[in-house]
This record gives sequence, structure tokens and C-alpha cells, in this order.
Amino acid sequence: MKKVLASNKSIGFNYEILEKLEAGVVLLGWEVKAIKNRRTNMENAYVIIRSNQVLLKNLVLPLNSDTKFSDKSLQNRDKKLLLNKREIVKINQAVKIPGNSCVPLNIHLNEGNLIKIEIAVVRGRKKFDKRNLLKKRDIQKQINTERKKYNF
Repeated sequence: MKKVLASNKSIGFNYEILEKLEAGVVLLGWEVKAIKNRRTNMENAYVIIRSNQVLLKNLVLPLNSDTKFSDKSLQNRDKKLLLNKREIVKINQAVKIPGNSCVPLNIHLNEGNLIKIEIAVVRGRKKFDKRNLLKKRDIQKQINTERKKYNF
């Protein structure tokens, strides 16, 4: 049972999810506190692979008022993701395909109370794909309201 601390809700609409992975993350103490207090911004976050290391970029964690330093550059520092070599190779091959990228879906606590990040290899959706998705959701919503109306 995982407890979701932060999620990137626009991913499901803007991207088609091809593959999901769960990764550990290297954090500083104040970053753990900010995540557990649900003070994160994942909107523009993405994952890159540089020299066989997987890095999470643009995850904004605001500084607490009680932190002992005031270096604003630490808010945007790259976080190293912990994956095994086979998973890194798999992500690297998938991202090399044109149109694919890797983004974080959510940050959660696992059973051992450790902070994990769920990442996904995604492909961007076109405008007509988004319209079709909205149409399908609207039809499904109408079906569900009709079922509730007639107690199916």
C-alpha cells in the first residue's frame, strides 16, 4: 500500500504512458521534510540519463523557514534516481526513439516508509488524440450516470 505525496496530474492527458518504473531517490534532510509536508512542484520535472546515472531535473522543493542556509540554487538541484543497470539500459533505449521521453508520475511512500518516485516512459499526444480522450471520458461519464440512475 503506497501513500501518494505528490503527483503530476497532467501526464495522463498530455502523454501516452508506455512503461512505468519505480525508483529510489537520493535526497537531503530538508528535501525529505518538504516532500512529506507535500510541498513539491512536479509540473516541469523530467528524467535524463547522463553517464549511466539517472537524474531527476526541475523538481522544485521550496526551502523551509527553519533551514539553516538560504541558497536558492538548492531548490532546483538534480536528484539522483536509484535504478539497477538493466532498468537504466531499458529507459535509455526507449528514450532514444524519437518522440519518447521520461517523466515522473508521482512521489510516494512505500511499505518500508521510504520515499520512491514512479517514473514513466511516455510519448506525447497530438491534439486530435486529446480530443478523442476527452470524448471517451465524457461518454463513459454519461454511461456511469445512467447506470446509477437505473441502479445497474
